[in-house]
Amino acid sequence: MKVLSSFPQASTKAGSLTKEGSPSLPETSADDQLVRALLRRRLGSRTPDWFSPLSFSLEEGEAPVLTVSMPHELFFRWYAERGRSALEKAARSVLGDRTSLRYEWPHKKSPHLPSGVLSAEARKAFPCFDDYLVSSRNKDDIRLLRAALQKFPGMILLRGASGTGKSHLARAAFCNLYEQSHGKAVFLSGSEILSRFRRSPDFLQRFARGYDAVVVDDLQLLEQDQNLQKELAALLDVIEDRTFFLGTLSLDGYLIPELHDRLCSRLCLLLPEPDLDVRLRFVQMCMKKAGLPEHRSSSLLMARRCLRLRHLQGLVEQIRLRYEQNGKMPSSAEMAHMLENSGPATPADADSILAAVAAHYGCTSSQLCENTRKRELSRPRQIAMYLCRTLLGESYPSLGLLFGGKDHTTVMYAVKKIEKLKVTNKNVHSLVTKLTKQCANAVPGGTKPV
Repeated sequence: MKVLSSFPQASTKAGSLTKEGSPSLPETSADDQLVRALLRRRLGSRTPDWFSPLSFSLEEGEAPVLTVSMPHELFFRWYAERGRSALEKAARSVLGDRTSLRYEWPHKKSPHLPSGVLSAEARKAFPCFDDYLVSSRNKDDIRLLRAALQKFPGMILLRGASGTGKSHLARAAFCNLYEQSHGKAVFLSGSEILSRFRRSPDFLQRFARGYDAVVVDDLQLLEQDQNLQKELAALLDVIEDRTFFLGTLSLDGYLIPELHDRLCSRLCLLLPEPDLDVRLRFVQMCMKKAGLPEHRSSSLLMARRCLRLRHLQGLVEQIRLRYEQNGKMPSSAEMAHMLENSGPATPADADSILAAVAAHYGCTSSQLCENTRKRELSRPRQIAMYLCRTLLGESYPSLGLLFGGKDHTTVMYAVKKIEKLKVTNKNVHSLVTKLTKQCANAVPGGTKPV
């Protein structure tokens, strides 16, 4: 369960204190009566003393939001120690696991709540930065992101293709912002904002009050409603000096220029697609979590042949089910069949590049990947490394793994040497050009030098 926020209400519609010092009950609504009855039934026959002063309003949708109104801040602190855990467990039970809780109470000033009010159970549902697989390609972006989150307020846009970890980073950033804002933070998806805006056009204006940090995942879903995009662009101008905003946007997503430009006006990070090194580590991590035996050849084959992390996760799940049935890892033929149906493979994959270079020099692909120092294989291997680097954009460490576990500096040396020989040696230039065209036929859009 997510606990979205704990913040004061703008109005003072809740009841006042009686002479005895106990809070009077606010006026009840149909939502309040229904939710109260469901929760009371779940809490048991004896109603806790902290339950009666509460009032509830439920905002239904794909991810429902239950607002719990408190009579005042001191009551919230008392309730947090005695009943918060029980109420959140009951709410999750009767309203569903995707339900988010939001607390509010009447007060003119925002209270200073202690950090870490996100419950331990809710925290487990969100990933952290330590879980994100960092490589040479994305380490600078992650460093900039974590540094920017410490400067309050701010604005960050994360862009990237599917599977680059945008949602993972957004959720990790939300946990960070939640603590910094003392609980006055909210995490929503683009679909949730779209559905709420269509039900209530003034949703964004109400939504902006009371939050110091806003995280929105999948902003590309807002392209269905230009009026909503205009409202959001105007809102960002208003709240930029007091609210931290972080959004994620897919590469193929389209937003109107005024919103897109506004989002790009601060820190905008383009997340690279996972390279071979990241894909291999991801597969190994998934296999370990699934309780599968370490199988380096299968892990490397899956990482080389499959681009998407989610598809790799699906492959590991298939292997786990097979392993549970017969106690064996899949054979080479079974792996090949599984990979054919696992989604898009790497364009002009390393196998085709190795095969093309090996065919020209009269050797085999496996010989090029051997960790040997045979002189006759030195030049073919360097050309193969160069082509894999320029055509596939693989990182130096991942290419080192591909070519028999060589150090990344060896790959860097090979790539730089071929780049120099292309300028000084006509034969090398002609050969590299020929092999590049041959291999690039399988690459959408041709080569993509890095």
